[in-house]
Amino acid sequence: MAQDNTLSLFVDESGILGEPATASRFYILGFVLHDQRVTIEPAAVEFARRLEEIGIKDLCFHAGPILHGNNGFRFMTCDLRRRIFHRMMAFARQIDFSYHCLAIDKRYSGRLPQMTESLERQFADFAVRNRSMFAACRCVKVYYDCGQKAVTNFLRRVTSATLPCPVEFAQAVEPRKYRLFQIADLVCTLRLLEEKISCGAGLSDDECKFFGGPKKFRHNILRYIKAKGI
Repeated sequence: MAQDNTLSLFVDESGILGEPATASRFYILGFVLHDQRVTIEPAAVEFARRLEEIGIKDLCFHAGPILHGNNGFRFMTCDLRRRIFHRMMAFARQIDFSYHCLAIDKRYSGRLPQMTESLERQFADFAVRNRSMFAACRCVKVYYDCGQKAVTNFLRRVTSATLPCPVEFAQAVEPRKYRLFQIADLVCTLRLLEEKISCGAGLSDDECKFFGGPKKFRHNILRYIKAKGI
């Protein structure tokens, strides 16, 4: 086990900053934190083996398309997609990580500058509350695929200003290479579904079919992930 106490910070999102609320009401920015001294390799190997049991190899988990049966999952049955999802949930419950999500309801958040300002404020509050955790690290290494320039700029600006330790950004991050990045995708999607239920919008027909409704989603899925939230 490595002795370098670098803290990985895997960052993913759901939604597009600046996009109108009529296109996607919520924007979620999720952070998965993992101490690099703690290996996830045995659990990752077991996850891959359990996927191979159902005929799936070299999977890059992407929660949204799995729920809705689109993109690379469009020809899979709902039952197969549900099996993939539950194997990822078992993997997530087994490994040691924590997470935090920032959320914006774009109906009330104004334009892009106001959204970015809200994210900065939320992240700064999170960093202050968890200052001792970050201060104990030699370094924080950020993994983000640079999907949105505004988010990349925000991350660089806020991490350098608020974190009490050096910050390094990984280069050329590809979600396929990192199971923890795929975990970040998972927590963002689950937080998005939680927001939809909480505001009264509810789950879509596809999501209700996949999970069996909001009550089962909360009981069978959400509560296990929320146990890892900080």
